[in-house]
Amino acid sequence: MPSNQDQKNEGEKEFSIQPIKEQGQDPKFAPFNAHPGPAKPQNMPEQEGSKEDRQAKKEALNK
Repeated sequence: MPSNQDQKNEGEKEFSIQPIKEQGQDPKFAPFNAHPGPAKPQNMPEQEGSKEDRQAKKEALNK
């Protein structure tokens, strides 16, 4: 009859829990630092047309 150790090796395996390394910040605030927000372009393009042109285009689109 095989021993308990042989049965353990053939069936279920034991897993150990690995410690989580702290990143130097308070774990309570970690969810707030997970997503930095939307990507911002380095150089914003200039606005097209004058203020009056943009206002007229906006009104035309919102009719």
